[in-house]
Amino acid sequence: VESVKNNLTQRHSYVRRNAVLAIYSIYKDMPQLIPDAGEIIMDYLEKETDASCKRNAFLMLFNTHPDKALDYLLSVMDQVASFGEVLQLIVLEMIRRTSRAQQNNKDTSAVPVGARRLAFIRVIFTLLASNVKSQAVQYEAAVTLLSLSRAPTAIKAASQALMNILAQASDNNIKLVVLDKINDIKARHAKVIQEQVMDILRV
Repeated sequence: VESVKNNLTQRHSYVRRNAVLAIYSIYKDMPQLIPDAGEIIMDYLEKETDASCKRNAFLMLFNTHPDKALDYLLSVMDQVASFGEVLQLIVLEMIRRTSRAQQNNKDTSAVPVGARRLAFIRVIFTLLASNVKSQAVQYEAAVTLLSLSRAPTAIKAASQALMNILAQASDNNIKLVVLDKINDIKARHAKVIQEQVMDILRV
């Protein structure tokens, strides 16, 4: 365990990335060997700069210490747009999973629900408004926003993001998936999406 922990500060990112996964495996199977794993990874996450290392660390916190993962996310909300694609996708997955837990009354977080929802929506709007080039991130952000809010501004932002993907995508399979989602929005929020008819026709 000590050898693995020491490798968290190794100069090669490849080694640090795998050290995080090793700590995750040890904690998952034998938590008594490393009871402070959450604190170690939280501290590591705040200092690490490599995107893939941060992704592994956040993934571990997300699965083993969701409250710590949430605390970390709330502390770096303004930086999410600069994260790598893999980390952004995990952030969106965490937002969805946390929201589902809240809806199913399985939410144990100490952060007030209202404050958390506003923070999540802010993160998603940041991703949609930024120059994120990943169509996967744009799509997941739009879908996540639709699951969090029914406000007209949220629906417009999500549908606009989906139409941007439609305009840029060259793969017909991607276009079909996005069109299906837009059709779903039309069925639920026809009045809001009517204002974007010209955008849809242009696509």
